[in-house]
Amino acid sequence: MTSHATDGGTQLIAGEVPLAAVMDRLCRDRPVFHSEADLQHAFARTLWELAPHLHSRLEVRQRASDCIEHLDLLCVGPAGRTAVEFKHCTRAWNGVAGDGPREEEYALKSYAAIDLARLGFITDITRL
Repeated sequence: MTSHATDGGTQLIAGEVPLAAVMDRLCRDRPVFHSEADLQHAFARTLWELAPHLHSRLEVRQRASDCIEHLDLLCVGPAGRTAVEFKHCTRAWNGVAGDGPREEEYALKSYAAIDLARLGFITDITRL
């Protein structure tokens, strides 16, 4: 993710919304995510709830040399732009998370391909 930092070191999304505020809200509302796409959507929705004037775009096409790649999330506002790449590596787990009407069942698979995850991480950094 690229972001702006204030003098205090706070990372800002699109130059306005503290990353910590988005993550705090996500942790409170959704302790577990079914997939990377589920995480992307929840992050974009949370950002929109905190700052409806910012624009969030999922899976934005980026032209890189001879191939076309996709950026997971692009956030744009009057004070700046932030590119975000997500990773959703999981351990095998079946369970229930959430309370009352937000209770959901989860069946997560183990993501054991550590070397591929590391390669994906480096690829994302290069793209950003």
